Amino acid sequence: MVTAVLIKCPEDPAEFMMKVFGAAKIAPPETLFFHERFKSKSIVLKDMNKSAGQNREERPAAMGPSNATSSGGGMAITSLPLIPRDGVAPDAPLAFGIAFDITIEETDLQWRDGLGIGFTCQDPDLWHQRKPPPKNAIPLLRTCTVGYGGRWFCQGKSEILRGAWEPGKLSKGDLVTAVLVGAPANVMRVLVNGKVVTQRALKDCGLPDPTSEQLWGIVDVESACVKVRLGLPTVQLRMLASNSRAAGAMGAFSAAKF
Repeated sequence: MVTAVLIKCPEDPAEFMMKVFGAAKIAPPETLFFHERFKSKSIVLKDMNKSAGQNREERPAAMGPSNATSSGGGMAITSLPLIPRDGVAPDAPLAFGIAFDITIEETDLQWRDGLGIGFTCQDPDLWHQRKPPPKNAIPLLRTCTVGYGGRWFCQGKSEILRGAWEPGKLSKGDLVTAVLVGAPANVMRVLVNGKVVTQRALKDCGLPDPTSEQLWGIVDVESACVKVRLGLPTVQLRMLASNSRAAGAMGAFSAAKF
């Protein structure tokens, strides 16, 4: 006898997606890390895999003002797929989507190109261990990234980025957010310090609706972008922690008083 079960979407989107996908591994934003193995050879992970940076080599001071040269940078990917949730697109509050934040930690503005950021359907745990990961995200199937010298790369196809955003001019401390939203918005966006700098229709990204399949966040740490960290800047995290402690203390005081 077969019994049909109707899954009702709960208030917690993470619980809903766990039931839909039947997945044992989906990461909330505060627990995101870079995948330890699926990364470019020229990328170094530090701080418990929360930061990814170029493997830069020392060079003689006589070669120029900088004491390091870019190794070409490379790709890093989140260790777990991102959780679809509502509220990631203010203009479509009921639409579910995914998002992740990157904080710029180190730059070298002698280079013109910069950060590439986006999403991929490539499960890093399913990549053949004997096959080295690609140097960057561009050749990966079902992947869409934007940035670099001002271009979109979707399914291996390149298109000039429309707008005034220059990824190579990102500064230390800048917060870069990638957002992928399903129906009815159906859009991929990148924000810098909370402002939309570029966007593209979902149908032109070669990616599925984020509520229908798992997707991972992916970055190319290249050229002027020397090092990034997953999540908010340290200063903002400290402020959030301080506010949380203050709220907890106030709650304890109110409970004791009444």
